[in-house]
Amino acid sequence: MVLRLLCLGLLLAGNLFAQEASTPPDTIWAIPCGPMAGTMMPGARVQVLDTVAGWAKVSVDGWIPLTTALKYLPQDTATMPESIEPVEQEFRQCEATTQKGAQCSRRAMKGSRYCWQHQNYEKGEK
Repeated sequence: MVLRLLCLGLLLAGNLFAQEASTPPDTIWAIPCGPMAGTMMPGARVQVLDTVAGWAKVSVDGWIPLTTALKYLPQDTATMPESIEPVEQEFRQCEATTQKGAQCSRRAMKGSRYCWQHQNYEKGEK
């Protein structure tokens, strides 16, 4: 009995997903009655920016690969915007030498050449 109910539940859930997937996407136009700019599936997050003569200017919230986005930028700006360049985490190893003669393995504190334990080296102390 439990197995039958589970199977029935999975079947119904599958039908719901199939219906959602089979719903045709809505067309997004570059300008009213102009060239097609893309499509929008049910469930997309949309913000209406303006309305004119029965048309709504929308902003669709979503993600695409950066390489794809760069293809659609104007030719003179087809570079990665500075605001989204990958930020490299600066890792600086402590420059102090341990009693055994090896370089300290800890990270240096931000703005310093030394870790928390060797911070007095900045002042010339050892």
